[in-house]
Amino acid sequence: MKGMAAFIAGTLLLLATEYAQASYITLSTTDLLLAEAVQTNTDASNRGDFQVVNFSPSGVLFTQNMSRPWSAGGDPFYVYSYIGVDADLVGKSDLTGFDSFELQLANVNNSPWELALFVQAAGQAHLTEYQAIQNHRTPLFEHFAFDLASLGSDASEIEFLGLAVRSLLTGDPSNPDAYHVMAAPVPEPGTVLLLGLGCFCLAIYGKRRKNA
Repeated sequence: MKGMAAFIAGTLLLLATEYAQASYITLSTTDLLLAEAVQTNTDASNRGDFQVVNFSPSGVLFTQNMSRPWSAGGDPFYVYSYIGVDADLVGKSDLTGFDSFELQLANVNNSPWELALFVQAAGQAHLTEYQAIQNHRTPLFEHFAFDLASLGSDASEIEFLGLAVRSLLTGDPSNPDAYHVMAAPVPEPGTVLLLGLGCFCLAIYGKRRKNA
């Protein structure tokens, strides 16, 4: 029994060490609170009055009024906003060696919005594929991942990390509709495994004390 427990503990520790070495990068709650509207085509005044609200421990809420001119014969087009954190400011301007950039996103508005991850590197904006996220009154987070290998050498020239929001604004697009999107960091895999290892060791310790 002791041998099996030692084997399991050793395996968990090895996995935690391997995962903690690299894998992916995320943005902490502190990082997300520094986000800004990097680029947007909303017709609403004041860039839609972009706001960032701390809802810790759930995450960080982003909201912005979005609208576009109404035209009876005009083709609809997406109104979008790229929300980003200055990578240099949070020490994440060089992501060489990381596999992906990951965040958890949730839509807490009263209508669906399309969400994606946003990375600006070497002056160029890059996005994951947009996903239509249905609204939920309480945050129901979806996991998003951006493949950093797709940037090539530009992974060492990261300027902004964040998310993108867009909508066709059906109905009257000139009447502003505000998105309410929450973002939260993805727990680092090494941290999760180390936590599991700690719980396992505590369970073994408790059982040994009980049997003593």
